[in-house]
Amino acid sequence: SKTIPKKLKNQMKAYGITQKDWETMRAQKGDFLDVTKLPDELNQKMRKYISEEAQYAVLEPGAANQAYMSLGTNAGTIGGEVVRSATQFKSFLLAGVLTHLSRVLKLDTNLEKAEYALNMATAGVVIGMFVTALKDVKNGDDPMSRDYSSPQGYMSALEQSGMLGPIGNLLKDNNFGDNPLDVVSISTAPILSLLKPGIEMISDKDLEEKLGDVARKVADLMPGQNVWFAQYYIDKMARNMLLLANPKYQAKFDKIDKASAARDSKTGLEELEYFQ
Repeated sequence: SKTIPKKLKNQMKAYGITQKDWETMRAQKGDFLDVTKLPDELNQKMRKYISEEAQYAVLEPGAANQAYMSLGTNAGTIGGEVVRSATQFKSFLLAGVLTHLSRVLKLDTNLEKAEYALNMATAGVVIGMFVTALKDVKNGDDPMSRDYSSPQGYMSALEQSGMLGPIGNLLKDNNFGDNPLDVVSISTAPILSLLKPGIEMISDKDLEEKLGDVARKVADLMPGQNVWFAQYYIDKMARNMLLLANPKYQAKFDKIDKASAARDSKTGLEELEYFQ
């Protein structure tokens, strides 16, 4: 006779489903189990089992996600808006961490944990390759022209699947190209790549352009940059960085501000003729 798979047995035990409960369900004849015909206590166990297991298949950010992402801050406050800006569009990633990672940690042996994590990574690679192929078709490119068997191909697929989270953002411009570990490249690791323009300043004549690259990188990495009341201070910080290195840069800022003021002063009415 066949026995229950060990994984399924352990899952049912986690929801309090006993051997007696299993025999009660087996007593039902038919291709599908009708939970409405089960005793009340077993009915509740099975409904909880089905509902919670479905959340592992289809991630749904809930109240726990919102609590972690807000860090206990209130919306409308400076701290609350900065935190919400930094965690924006991260709910799917956090939902995956709170579900699958928590399950990995609850497994009994390290072998089971490694097996579960490997299955998740494999699924991420397959999903990422599928998404990449769809994007190629959409852009009119040939999906088969990519080398999916290379290490860069696997890393690109994982990044596309969203399973790498913030690490994937560091690799997003490195798809099927340079070594993913080339953290010095500006296109692959914005944080550490801030050192690269500074090193090149020693031998590069275009100092202002390099300073501009550094200032823009720092401003782009600042959390809360899309919060309207923080934008002024971030822009001011970038300007001060440039002026500290080259005071002559103020002349360019004055020219930019003058042109911007001229554009803002136009109402558009001067281009319209008076109508009868």
